[in-house]
Amino acid sequence: MKAHEKIRQAIKQIAHQDDALCLATIQSVNESEGTCTVICDDGLKLEGVRLRVSIDDKTAFVVVPVVDSMVLVAQNNDDFFIVMQSEVQSLQYTIKKTALIFKEKNFELKHDNDATFSVTEKGFSVKTASEDLKKVLSDLLDAVGAITVPTGTGPSGIPVNKPQIDQIKTRLDKLFI
Repeated sequence: MKAHEKIRQAIKQIAHQDDALCLATIQSVNESEGTCTVICDDGLKLEGVRLRVSIDDKTAFVVVPVVDSMVLVAQNNDDFFIVMQSEVQSLQYTIKKTALIFKEKNFELKHDNDATFSVTEKGFSVKTASEDLKKVLSDLLDAVGAITVPTGTGPSGIPVNKPQIDQIKTRLDKLFI
């Protein structure tokens, strides 16, 4: 008997019924709908399987499985939903308008699709709908680098530390995306 068949038998014994749970392979995932399509180990194709128990709840913890990975699907009345995954593509935790999303190479914290904090392999970003922290800091350094001071003999020249200010801007480019 194959390993997945042994797992299925054990689940049936624990659940005391044949159709409460099924071991399945993910065929496709629709993250925006919060659903997936699976093929159960007995060949049954299930569409619209939910990635979380409640489809309408604004507070949710969603584990998005990898296509072709194994999952355990539970049935509640006519609804099916994922209860376990063998491989994870992303984790999403949402509380009303705030979401925390983890993926393989980055994570994001979003609030109401307006404010976002992101971290990737290249660096990080802090943005709102109208501002970007990297741009604000760059503009600040440009303004500091252009400071002239009125003197008795006319305006002063550019700051003597202008090369250091330019180096800081270069470092910001390496830090922010």
